[in-house]
Amino acid sequence: MRKVFLSNIFIQNLEKTVFKSDDFIIYDGKKYLCSLPYVVEDRVKEGDTVCIITGVNQSTDKQENNGKKNYEEIFKPEIRRSVEGKNVTLEFHEIPITKHYDADAFNSFFRQVVDLLQEGDILHLDLTWGLKPYTTSLFVALTYAENAGIDVKVDTVFYAHRYDSVDDGNHDKPSFIYDITSLYYLNSLAGHAKKGQRPMLDHILRFLIKE
Repeated sequence: MRKVFLSNIFIQNLEKTVFKSDDFIIYDGKKYLCSLPYVVEDRVKEGDTVCIITGVNQSTDKQENNGKKNYEEIFKPEIRRSVEGKNVTLEFHEIPITKHYDADAFNSFFRQVVDLLQEGDILHLDLTWGLKPYTTSLFVALTYAENAGIDVKVDTVFYAHRYDSVDDGNHDKPSFIYDITSLYYLNSLAGHAKKGQRPMLDHILRFLIKE
C-alpha cells in the first residue's frame, strides 16, 4: 500500500512565507517554500512507501520557465527533508508538461497519471499549482482511480493560498493550507445523482453544509 501525492510544479520564483493551517499539523521547527512537504510530513508514518507524482513544466527554446529547475532544486529536496528519519521508501515520478496546449495534451497527461496509480493506493492531491486543465486532470484521475480501482482511497485534497493578508512581523507573508477534500466528495455525490433526485439531494446538501 502506497501513499501517493499528486501535484503540478510551480514555474515562478517563490517568496519566503510562513505556512499556517487549521486542518494540518505544521511543525514550527521546519520551514518549506512548497506547501506539499507540510502535508507529506503530516500524513506519512514510519516505514511507509511514498510515491510523488508531479507534472513538471519543461523549458523550450520559445519559452523559458523555472519548472524543471524548481522541481530538481527546491521541490524534491524539500520532499526528501519532510520524510527524514521515518525510514520510508520514496519514489518520484515526473510527468512532462510542454508548451503544447490542446485536448490531446490534457488527455495524455490524464492517462500518464492514471498509468502510475496502483491498486491499494492512498491518494493525496495538491491543487495549488498548474493550469486549470492539468489540475482538473489530476482531480478526475482521483475519481477514476477510486471508482475503477480496488481498495484505492482518496485521503486528502488540499489547496494552499499563498501570501494571504499581511506579514506576521517576521517579514514573511503568511500562507494558509486548506483541506478541501469535502469538495471531492460533493463531486462524487453530484456524479452519482439521478434525474429527478434534485429535491432529495438538495435536502441532503442543506443538512451537510451549514451556513
